[in-house]
Amino acid sequence: MAHTIDKSNFKTAQIAVNNCKIHNRTTDQYCEDCGVLLCLVCARLSHVQHKCEAVQKLADDKKKVLKTTSLDVKERYIPLLHRRIEIIDNIKKENTNRCREQMAILLRHHDVILKNLAKIKEGHKERLMENLSTKNAALDLMKSELEQQTESLTETCSVLDEGNMTDYSFLQSFSSLENTLKTIPRSRKDISSSFYSMLVSPQKINSLMLESLVGTLLDTNEITLSEVASFVFGADAINSLAASSESACWLYEDRGTQIVQIGFQGEVLNTVDLKRECDAFTRGPHNEIIVSHLEEQSISVIASTSSNFHEENISTKPLAPEGVTLANNGGILVTLVDDSTKFTLDATSRRLVRLMTLSGEVTRDYEYREDGKSRLFTLPRRAIQKRNGDICVIDFLSETQGIIHVISIEGQKLSAYTGQNLEQNFLPTDILADDQCNIIITDPTNNVLHLLNSEGEFLKLLTPSKSSFSIPISLTLFGEIIWVGNLDGRVNIYRYRNDIVL
Repeated sequence: MAHTIDKSNFKTAQIAVNNCKIHNRTTDQYCEDCGVLLCLVCARLSHVQHKCEAVQKLADDKKKVLKTTSLDVKERYIPLLHRRIEIIDNIKKENTNRCREQMAILLRHHDVILKNLAKIKEGHKERLMENLSTKNAALDLMKSELEQQTESLTETCSVLDEGNMTDYSFLQSFSSLENTLKTIPRSRKDISSSFYSMLVSPQKINSLMLESLVGTLLDTNEITLSEVASFVFGADAINSLAASSESACWLYEDRGTQIVQIGFQGEVLNTVDLKRECDAFTRGPHNEIIVSHLEEQSISVIASTSSNFHEENISTKPLAPEGVTLANNGGILVTLVDDSTKFTLDATSRRLVRLMTLSGEVTRDYEYREDGKSRLFTLPRRAIQKRNGDICVIDFLSETQGIIHVISIEGQKLSAYTGQNLEQNFLPTDILADDQCNIIITDPTNNVLHLLNSEGEFLKLLTPSKSSFSIPISLTLFGEIIWVGNLDGRVNIYRYRNDIVL
């Protein structure tokens, strides 16, 4: 609660000093710790550990600094409070604008839903009418045939009943009658099949399903990191991470020759010996270790057996693989460049993201925009695919500036993010997506993690609640556990809470 001054104390005359009820002595002492008047005995006994002073002396001392304090209040504290009030007013305005923006998004999305529902309704109505038209047309044809048969039978019976024909003619007519009767189906199967067959089957309306359709509400204050464990694994940077469970993770140290599986306390659980350095790695759909080798221009797929590890190499020549991650279809996403040191592109430069199978078959290259001329990337470092199929790419524009591209599976550019609320340039090094397709990015230059929504729009900066990063450069997520690798060899493990409020 803010401090308030009791104006009743502002009097022109001195307030009468009472005697102490315990010692019957004048209360001419003041305890600054407790803010109460005391007698000298109380000051020396029950308040002996406190800061006590004679009232008159203390008042004289305070009066000497009153002018300085008053000036400090007027020139420093009051302007400071005014600035904070101004900040509050500005935040309120910004909050109102943000709320209006979110309201507009909700209404636009609602209109899109209604428009699509109307389109679906019209499509269903059209199919209902088509079924009616088809069935009735078939019935009209059958009716016409039956009317012709009825007319023919009536005429034949009439001629036979007259009896004015030779026996030969009679036999011919009667035989024709019998043949006609044989063609009349005894079953109503053909007619029954022409009953109206298109049925509307309304689904039970589920409130959660409807709320999910309209859109969930995400309270960014509920998205937090709480520390689970922290340890120093080695002296070199933790270049890449790939969680295998909530309690185990594979990692690669910069300039190392092994990929190591560790537990919560940094204990080594397993080791894959590469016998050479690598640039990035990921886990395959069947627990393979997939490694990119920039200088060798190749990708290694290492599968474990009961007795050893089996390695197969995929050449990416003449391009070099910067990063590799697992794609949704069990294949891999590889960032490929012709030169990892140049940021200026010419007509022959190659900078792309490749979707390919583990056998090396190219599924698709993402290099140019829809016009086939404008490049998508400058120097792509790493790419991931979200559950909804969209692809997020870390792209370096220079040695000090990066960007996050979000493109659709068809290659359409959806959004771009260049950082927000930062003191230094945005230079991302790693990226992942959670189950709601929100995006998390490491930013070692500013020592934070960025959280974006599924559209690639900024939500907040994520910082841990109990400890600080030591320059985060890599990360991986399994369930609610995020592993963060740092430049100094430290690994931080956090519980990632991403509560959706409906």
